[in-house]
Amino acid sequence: MYEPEVVLETHNLNKDYRRTRALSDINIALDRGRIYGLVGQNGAGKTTLMRIIAGLSQPTQGSITLFGASSQPSLVRARRRLGAIIETPALYPDLSAAQNLEIERLIRGVADRSRVKRLLQQVGLDGTGRKRVRDFSLGMRQRLAIAVALLADPALLLLDEPINGLDPMGIIQVRQLLTTLAHEHGCTILISSHILSELDQLADEYLFVSDGRIIKQLTAAELSTQHDNLEGYFLELLKEGTPQ
Repeated sequence: MYEPEVVLETHNLNKDYRRTRALSDINIALDRGRIYGLVGQNGAGKTTLMRIIAGLSQPTQGSITLFGASSQPSLVRARRRLGAIIETPALYPDLSAAQNLEIERLIRGVADRSRVKRLLQQVGLDGTGRKRVRDFSLGMRQRLAIAVALLADPALLLLDEPINGLDPMGIIQVRQLLTTLAHEHGCTILISSHILSELDQLADEYLFVSDGRIIKQLTAAELSTQHDNLEGYFLELLKEGTPQ
């Protein structure tokens, strides 16, 4: 286990789209080597939060501290230690999985050429050969997107619905991979999924989001001692409808 070390903090984060507030006063702190499940309905603000952390969108108000960096130039450098799958992954459809990873390796300046082969093995795509990505199933594309996100050996991983389209074996493989990355290599993972039963087996801690607000945060241990399962507790929170 790792000593507690905060890798990401958000400070009164707000995001407005015209007259709609997508995020409201988000204050979170993520520690090294833990898996955080981001739980909320569609439109609750989960993807918006991840986009802001990744630098794909700017907050209307508030700030972020990432690996101790808070100024804009230092945040740009700090985000080199971040990997992400947010919304539809950008892949090269006419190239193979290995060719996609090799291009990304060169773009990101990853010196270790053998990393491409290792990642293909880790996500179960080492047998795809020259098959083009355009001929991949949705689950295969998701596996490749995960490999791309892991290419630069990130210290913080943002995953928005990463198991979408995966078959049961693929879900198990991804679960084992993410658990190893967090608990053995100290990678911090923030993951959202509509498959709450899977998050229930994966997360160390949960952040519950509703209408752009964090309405509850609790550890997996707290959840297991107080409630039967994640899905049931989430439905209870929505029914109550009041921030806690």
